[in-house]
Amino acid sequence: MVLAGGKGERFWPLSRISKPKQLLPLVGRGTLLEQTVSRIAPLVPPDRVFVITSEHLRRHVAKRLRKFKGISVVGEPAGRNTAPAIGLGSALISAREPGAITLVLPSDHVVRTKRQFLADVRRAVRAATAGKLVVFGIKPDRPETGYGYIEAGSRLPALGRGLFSVRRFVEKPDVRTARRFYRSRSYYWNSGMFAWSVRTLTEGLREHLPTLARQLEALEIGSGGRVSKAALKKFYSRAKAVSIDYGLLEKSDNIAMVRADFSWDDLGSWVSLERILESDRDGNVCSGNVIALDSRGCVLFSGQGVVATVGVEDLVVVRTESATLVCNKEHAQRIRRVSEILSSSVKLKKYL
Repeated sequence: MVLAGGKGERFWPLSRISKPKQLLPLVGRGTLLEQTVSRIAPLVPPDRVFVITSEHLRRHVAKRLRKFKGISVVGEPAGRNTAPAIGLGSALISAREPGAITLVLPSDHVVRTKRQFLADVRRAVRAATAGKLVVFGIKPDRPETGYGYIEAGSRLPALGRGLFSVRRFVEKPDVRTARRFYRSRSYYWNSGMFAWSVRTLTEGLREHLPTLARQLEALEIGSGGRVSKAALKKFYSRAKAVSIDYGLLEKSDNIAMVRADFSWDDLGSWVSLERILESDRDGNVCSGNVIALDSRGCVLFSGQGVVATVGVEDLVVVRTESATLVCNKEHAQRIRRVSEILSSSVKLKKYL
């Protein structure tokens, strides 16, 4: 199951409502969504993949993924966070194969060591087969305040190498706490990737999100995991917005964490491209027609025309056909606020 309903607001103005981050070719070949589906192809053929996205993106997503024969693309009529989306995907998978093991992946991650990724997925699947709700933990390589954390407990050798119990989940920390977590050997980034059997997930939802579980059980699903737009609209009109982390994982005592050894990055903002793309001798990451004169440590993107900087440091400058962003790198997380302002303006909403 691939979750592809995000807005990618911190990649504005390149990421827009009609073409969010996961549908952009930011790094490597193809869009981030295409890379995600390709990454799991050695283990999961396309006809066993469900992509959950927003209804207004469904046709666009299906078009981008048409080379993956048999893939299922489902459009959510409204955003309700990850628990309803994952619950829906699991219900559709269960209708097709009641005993299935499900791998849940966000569509906007970057993984550069694919062989190790597949090996770690296999370890997670073995633990999921044993009845665990499995989360993928990433060992931090820096003090990061933009991610949630997992505090790992004791090793679980009966489940395999690199499997741990989970003591607790921690929300995005402040800088001081992030530094402490980074120095510790027991804290991992919560990657948002999961593995479990549909039966184990259903049991967990019944215990911790019983209303959502009942709504999913009442959902009319046809053969092969097909569901009508009317049924989806009815389900989403009643489902409450809640994340799978808060609604289920933080409350369950049936969690295992697999230590992910593959190279991973969550492209959270323009600044994250510094970790992925090559920089020039002055530390600038440049894409498109860019002139960086006496400029250092900048992220510069030109989708149209030319971007030129002179004597500046630590800026994000992005030019598209209809909008331009200039931002200090320290404030890159606040770009989401620009989207909020655009959304509230009748005059400017067209630039979302």
